[in-house]
Amino acid sequence: MCMTIPGRVERVGDGIAHVELEGRMREVTTILHPEVEPGDWVIVTAGTILERLDPEEARLIRDEIERAEAAEAAEAAETAAEAAAASVT
Repeated sequence: MCMTIPGRVERVGDGIAHVELEGRMREVTTILHPEVEPGDWVIVTAGTILERLDPEEARLIRDEIERAEAAEAAEAAETAAEAAAASVT
């Protein structure tokens, strides 16, 4: 599955935007959204800005992704603990 997260535009110039995604800077094309400006929140896929987001919408998406990742990590830890307990028995 391919998933993308909101990123923040840091710089824009000559059809290219520098977007911070998960702590890494990505260079992406602005061909679909040439109006983006530094500070905008965007969704990037395949090296292209697909959508501009309202800052609140970006925060809600990031929060939901964090909750899902935490739930997944907790489930993995529980499964590992159950497997370890079963191997002792």
